[in-house]
Amino acid sequence: MKLTENKASCLNGHNVLIIPNISENTVNIISNKMSLLISMGINVKIKDMTEGKTDEQLKLEGVYNNDLEDFFRNAII
Repeated sequence: MKLTENKASCLNGHNVLIIPNISENTVNIISNKMSLLISMGINVKIKDMTEGKTDEQLKLEGVYNNDLEDFFRNAII
């Protein structure tokens, strides 16, 4: 995730919900940035759409690395 301190500075004082791609790895990356974002005064929460599944399980289900757009597009079809 390319969310740097400089890019995130405009979010200071705001409530932010981050919905990362459906990937165990991506969720871990943003989880590691949580303390930085909180220290910057950003009230941040993560919506983990992996449901606790590993990347291998997600690949077998065909949803690995899907984003929110993919999720809604597939739900409609």
